[in-house]
Amino acid sequence: MNLVFLIDSTLNSPLFLRDNKGKVLSNVLNVNWYAEENRTFTVNNEFFDQINKGRYVTNKQRMNNPDFIEVKMMDFNQFENLFWNKHRKIMKDKIDGSNLNALVVWSEIMSYIKGSSMSYSQSDWHLDKERYLDFVGVHKTNVSKACKAAIWEIAQKYEEWKTEEMYFDLMDVVAYLITQIIQASFFIIVFF
Repeated sequence: MNLVFLIDSTLNSPLFLRDNKGKVLSNVLNVNWYAEENRTFTVNNEFFDQINKGRYVTNKQRMNNPDFIEVKMMDFNQFENLFWNKHRKIMKDKIDGSNLNALVVWSEIMSYIKGSSMSYSQSDWHLDKERYLDFVGVHKTNVSKACKAAIWEIAQKYEEWKTEEMYFDLMDVVAYLITQIIQASFFIIVFF
């Protein structure tokens, strides 16, 4: 996590709000991803707008600080407890007969749908269904193409739920950092 904060501190448009000494503002005493439950960070609105396309940030939240918003960090335990277990009935048609569990779905989302080398270049920072399904055979996993189709649908529900509930995950951060670095590099190349 320290590497993420170090990279973030060098960006023109940093993700995390910092105090006047450069320390990341958070409700977590020792800031790292897995320190505590209910980790809340104050992040750049541009970041959250890119995650949710501007749909879920209320005017009241913007009035408090138009440049930053408080959001919560999502990890696997929260994915399983807050999303997977509570939405199983909605996803029943996707899960039944496929032997999918929370860990497999989370791993596919974080590794391929949002974590592949192509994900950050997509407008919503995750692979579209066709590109993800093309990973079958290219990336040797024990997940069938039919299961991958179900996983992709579940990932869409997860993204919608996550942003409605004001969460972000590590792959959102990675995509933001990559896009900011690329933009800064492009700016440097254009002006030199």
